Amino acid sequence: MKDIFIVKMAGKTKVEKFEIKDQKMHSAWSDDSDKNVTSLKQILKLMLYGLAIAGNYSFSDINSAGENSSSIKSVLSKIYRTYVFISILIMVIKFIAGFFYLPTDYFYFSILCAVWSTYILCIQLYSMKATSSKYGHYEKVFKIWDQKIMPEFKELGIEYPSFKLRKGVIIVLVIAFILVVCNTAGLGVQIYISGGYFYTAPFESNPYTLTAYFILVTAEILAWIIPVAFVISLTKLIQEAFNSLNKYKSKLCEQNGCKMVENFQKIRMLHLNLSKLVSDLDEDLGWFYAIIFTFNIGLSVFTLYQIIKRTLTTFELVLYVFWFLCGLASIGLPAIHAALVNDAAHAPLDSIYYINVQDITVEKLAQLNLFLSKLTGTQVGFSTCGLLIITKEFILTIAGVFLTYFAVLYTL
Repeated sequence: MKDIFIVKMAGKTKVEKFEIKDQKMHSAWSDDSDKNVTSLKQILKLMLYGLAIAGNYSFSDINSAGENSSSIKSVLSKIYRTYVFISILIMVIKFIAGFFYLPTDYFYFSILCAVWSTYILCIQLYSMKATSSKYGHYEKVFKIWDQKIMPEFKELGIEYPSFKLRKGVIIVLVIAFILVVCNTAGLGVQIYISGGYFYTAPFESNPYTLTAYFILVTAEILAWIIPVAFVISLTKLIQEAFNSLNKYKSKLCEQNGCKMVENFQKIRMLHLNLSKLVSDLDEDLGWFYAIIFTFNIGLSVFTLYQIIKRTLTTFELVLYVFWFLCGLASIGLPAIHAALVNDAAHAPLDSIYYINVQDITVEKLAQLNLFLSKLTGTQVGFSTCGLLIITKEFILTIAGVFLTYFAVLYTL
């Protein structure tokens, strides 16, 4: 019986052995088809629809690779985005014109609204650049993810929690729409209390002008909140890609007694492709971070001044505090996720130092040195127009500026 058993095991074909090995390697990708979501557009699909509703993305570009978009849908998307852009531009002109028609009591509030509308207009201009086929990088990043990143993840058998992350994207989108509803509801209450002339100046206040104003501001609020939610979701997906690669590499290192693994070159190339994806995306997101930091820091500081130094009604105080917190969230949440991407991109450095380099070939040592030079050289992460990489130290600096300003205001 023993001899028969040995013969049967030895009689396995090469094809059978390969299938067993391949099945083990790709166990991370053997889930149900509903859970096996690998395309970046699939994971972000609902968020992209929210972004398109806000006028920052085209409905015709939401289709995944291989899906054709009709020319009619493309034209309608362009018309809709143009409508949103013109609406925001009208609001900027309206708030600037209000300086010449409103009493001096509304001076500070007019400044706040004019700067805020200009900020939203800049976000719209940025989104046009980012989604442009000629000047933007969004579509290029989506293609790199689908054609390079995920195939390499599958080849190495690295687990990527795409289904879980898609749920997280939906949660972020729901929270964003709740904030939109809260802002529009607060605006409605404010219009009801104040009588409305401030909001319609230089036009008369009547149901028609108030309705038009309410619609235009709702478009502004969407264009204010949804892009921030999108950037948070996108950077979270990239951060998790780096984390998954780091976990895989650390696990292999432990299993091999900190010896250099055979597929080290593939791991290094996958990290390099992820870094290249971040670099390409930063060509667009760098402008976004520069805009949100510049305007939101100014708006938050100005709002804090109003809260501390001016006498406000209870409703006005609640409204100003809410806007102040929204401004801080618009700065802090995208910055935190950008800093986490920077941390995750450089995390392999800790485990690489423990790799046993005794008796390794010259070729492997060269691969190790290349990886080390990448991790210790130029910072991998998102920047503010290429000026500063967003790190945890950068966030602490911003927090220190706010605390210093608050302390100065409080003591004056």
